[in-house]
Amino acid sequence: MFLEKVIPLDCKIVQTLKTVRMLKIITYNVNGLRAAINKGFPQWVANELPDVLCLQETKLQSEQYPMDTFNALGYHSFLLCAQKKRV
Repeated sequence: MFLEKVIPLDCKIVQTLKTVRMLKIITYNVNGLRAAINKGFPQWVANELPDVLCLQETKLQSEQYPMDTFNALGYHSFLLCAQKKRV
C-alpha cells in the first residue's frame, strides 16, 4: 500500500483508511423517470444500493418528482429541472 511507505502503520490515519469502503456512485439516463419507476427502477436501486444516485433525462418538473419513492429508499433529493423553451 502506497500510504504505508509515506505514513507509519501505527498512524491513526492509515488505520482509519483501512476500514473505509469504496463510495458507490451511479449516474443513469432514465429517459423518463415515471416510465422507469413503472418498470421496476426503485427495486433496481434498492438492490444496487448506491451512495450517490444521479439521474438525467427525468422528463418531469420538480412538482412531478416522486419524492416519497426515493425517501423510502433513504435518499435525499436535489433537483435541477429544465426551463421551458421560449419561442
